[in-house]
Amino acid sequence: MPDLACIELGGLLLRTYATGDVFLTRHHDADYDTFRRNNTGNHDDKDVISIRLDPDTMPSLDDMRSLREKDTSWSIFSRGDNQRMVVLQSPVAKSPMWQMLIELGSNNVVVYCGDAMVTRVNGRTETMNPVSYPLDLVLMMYALAERSGVIVHSTGIALDGRGFLFPGVSGAGKSTLTRLFSSTSNAVRLSDDRIIVRDTGSGPRMFGTPWLGEAGVCADGNAPLSAILFLKKSSTNSLTKLDQKQAIERLMPVASVPWYDRDLIAPILTTCEKIVSKVPAYDFGFTPTSDAVEFLKTLQAAS
Repeated sequence: MPDLACIELGGLLLRTYATGDVFLTRHHDADYDTFRRNNTGNHDDKDVISIRLDPDTMPSLDDMRSLREKDTSWSIFSRGDNQRMVVLQSPVAKSPMWQMLIELGSNNVVVYCGDAMVTRVNGRTETMNPVSYPLDLVLMMYALAERSGVIVHSTGIALDGRGFLFPGVSGAGKSTLTRLFSSTSNAVRLSDDRIIVRDTGSGPRMFGTPWLGEAGVCADGNAPLSAILFLKKSSTNSLTKLDQKQAIERLMPVASVPWYDRDLIAPILTTCEKIVSKVPAYDFGFTPTSDAVEFLKTLQAAS
């Protein structure tokens, strides 16, 4: 079947299709524009995730075990060792907006579209595209865990083709630092909130994502990861080198680890350990002024 939509995230292609005459009434938000693709291109089969939309079915969860209780609008269930069902349902809704079936170790995903997403007129079935936030973020956590990848709460800046990752919890200054780089000609701002990092055959690499933060910055791009700089607002600009133990302790609170699913914890932890073993890490105390940018540019030029 022809693809209804394709996006590329973290070097993985997410292709959406449906059997029968199903049409999309909405593709993606504008934040996704640069991540859209027209075809599968030269991607290896292992890096292509096929997502089938099913607008006619909403499976029962009676035979599944809850992994993540619904605290806002989404929850996760498991069946056996390898099936996961992610459910998005508003607290005031009678039925789910969608349910996503993931099979661990498989490149095939099924998204069951709820009535609120589907319109049927004169025999034509139309559905909104569910493959956007938060579905794609949850799907990518699972897909990356099997492909030496992790999503990190961070700003990502490429300077002259070299990637610099600035992780931080909420309020650490990710969006502030991203804004400070807005007029730097040799800088590409990949995201002000979430970056994908993968340990590829040529070493760790970071990728922009459409999951933007307060600064509203995202870009489709990637760069080899040259340094990890954990953010901390300060009255002066300074770098403090971290050993691997310190680096992993800083990284875990800002890595997207689904602690509710034990099958994903070990591979993501292994990926994080590999990343900090290959890339230097620092505590970066920075002033929320342009001086911080000049400080980093000087260090980047000297390294």
